[in-house]
Amino acid sequence: MNNVNASPEDHNSPTTTTPYPKTQDRRLDFTHKTNQETVHQRLIDLASTGVATPIVAELDLTTYCDYECPECISSSLLSTVHLTDSEIDKIINTLFNLQIKAVILTGGGEPLRHHAAVKVIDKLSSEGIKVGLVTNGLLVNKIPTKSLEKLDWIRISLDAATVTTYLRYRPHRLGQTAYKKVLDNIEYASNYAKAVGVSFVVLTRHNSDKTIDNINEIEECAKIAKDKGASYLNVKAMELPNHHLYRYSKQDISRIRNSLIASKRRYVDDKFDIIVSSNLDEIINRNGLVRQDKKYRRCLSSALRVTITSKGVFPCSYHRGNLKLNYNPRRDYDSLDEILSYPHLPEVNPSVDCPFFCARHYANLSLESQLKTLTDDKLFTPNKDWDLFL
Repeated sequence: MNNVNASPEDHNSPTTTTPYPKTQDRRLDFTHKTNQETVHQRLIDLASTGVATPIVAELDLTTYCDYECPECISSSLLSTVHLTDSEIDKIINTLFNLQIKAVILTGGGEPLRHHAAVKVIDKLSSEGIKVGLVTNGLLVNKIPTKSLEKLDWIRISLDAATVTTYLRYRPHRLGQTAYKKVLDNIEYASNYAKAVGVSFVVLTRHNSDKTIDNINEIEECAKIAKDKGASYLNVKAMELPNHHLYRYSKQDISRIRNSLIASKRRYVDDKFDIIVSSNLDEIINRNGLVRQDKKYRRCLSSALRVTITSKGVFPCSYHRGNLKLNYNPRRDYDSLDEILSYPHLPEVNPSVDCPFFCARHYANLSLESQLKTLTDDKLFTPNKDWDLFL
């Protein structure tokens, strides 16, 4: 039987031994998530009709953000454009009609800056749709406890263990108060949401006279996240605006590796984990020599996911703002169900359109393998659904 649950070790993987304990937490393992009943059914639909409606949608309520982070990869997308209340209602109705299973409130902007954010959480959850939230954390205290309890997860960006480092990378007009509010809100959310993650991007900045980074704060940030009641710390590599990965020096890679080893040994237990994102995992295991050979010409992940924004509809967050791949440039949300079901949308060709590191590359390989079992009439038994945030 074909291996439809392939991992990075199965495809052009690092030859070195992983230098730190592997996480047991699968919530960010997109490859492992492809082996679920709903995913398999969508692939059956795709094989038989050429059309598969998405399982999960990223919903960008606004392009506005009150932070001015110099390293923000979405800085070119930021403005003051919001989805209107009418557009939101149409979108939610479409997601329900298409049997979308999960929605992630995220975006180039801060979703909680939209006045209807809480209403959206409540409405989606009332329709049986699972909801996740990616936020800078500053306004989490504005979410009523009953709405927090409806979230399947919330992930809060921090990137620092000290106020000095926080304001260096995440400057805000509130200054030190912003950092304290975010820490308080991590604790507040942890008391009510089903799962709270803290995000830590390993950031490096080159000034004229020196290079500064936040690597030395990984371990302390893990402690803070755990002490505040979070479920995990997600440590990620820095991306450039074109989504290519930042090239860390070998010395910095060693520092990152050592910080992760120390953090995992000290803080990981049955209630708290440290999840290393696939981009940073490969940087460490390959000692910086990261390469993805995308020899396939279709992105099956984009058949199962969609990114809906105030500026159009896109196949994924990597191509948010890409005019060539905008499925809805006229913002016609009345016809969204037809747009998402139409078999002749502009297709993503990963070998051409995606020269950057893609977090769903291995998931695509797994999906291709699973689809092949269908076309070859081979027996395949998927797992029951357990997490459809693909």
